[in-house]
Amino acid sequence: MNSFEKIKSSFCGKEKFIQANEVVAYGVKENLIHIHVVPEKKIEKIISKFRDGLREIANVVSDNEKIEKITSTSWLVAQYPEVLEKRYGFIVDGKISEEMKSRHFADEKREVWEAHMDREDFLNKYFHDNLK
Repeated sequence: MNSFEKIKSSFCGKEKFIQANEVVAYGVKENLIHIHVVPEKKIEKIISKFRDGLREIANVVSDNEKIEKITSTSWLVAQYPEVLEKRYGFIVDGKISEEMKSRHFADEKREVWEAHMDREDFLNKYFHDNLK
């Protein structure tokens, strides 16, 4: 296993995320699910597998009525806000605070933004998509 694969395989355990598929992981905290894109070398692989991961997460959201909001915070949100909004239906909230960045993204040199989607919108887009 090369060093990149070691980082990728240890990521979910270290951050207490559950892997939905090979590029998407999530964590549940109180009334929200936070989505994380697992480290991946090729952006094309992320894009091709992201929707599948969201469909898996939709099953979790459907089963847990306490979840009201789905969030994602990443440099990818900052770099591709239009993709997240137009292709995936998220609302991009913009840049996170410096305090949040230093707490959760201390090693990240790129700008980090957050995006979200409400429960009903997420289920309409990704859970009902599973039923077709």
